[in-house]
Amino acid sequence: MNIKAKTTCYCARLRRSVNLMTKYYNQKMCSSGLSLKQYFLLVNLLSIGPCNITELAEYIELDRSTVVRNLKPLFGKGFIEDLSSPNSRDKAISVTQAGKETLKIANPLWLSAQTAIAESIGENEIEQALKVLENIEEV
Repeated sequence: MNIKAKTTCYCARLRRSVNLMTKYYNQKMCSSGLSLKQYFLLVNLLSIGPCNITELAEYIELDRSTVVRNLKPLFGKGFIEDLSSPNSRDKAISVTQAGKETLKIANPLWLSAQTAIAESIGENEIEQALKVLENIEEV
């Protein structure tokens, strides 16, 4: 039996939608070895280049502790490296060649998920949803 709890709580509805969307992307991208969170971190780290964790957290507008927690598996897989000196308190990190190669595999999978969602929901509705999300982020 598939019964969904109905709620008027905006936060609960958004969280449920985010969880379902994340699950969808993770399923689409699983053959790359990256979760959506890991993909997001690698793409953004590659975009800004070598930086420290605080700079990355600020760039992607996430809490530093969240970023640190989500970087650990990427270190473990050899997709990012620590460029900082041994006595440095703040890690300088960069995407490794293995990370770049993994992104080459993950990018089309991510794009496939994006395209499928846009086709399912509709381009106009996606644009409206993104505008609403922008407004929510400003609250």
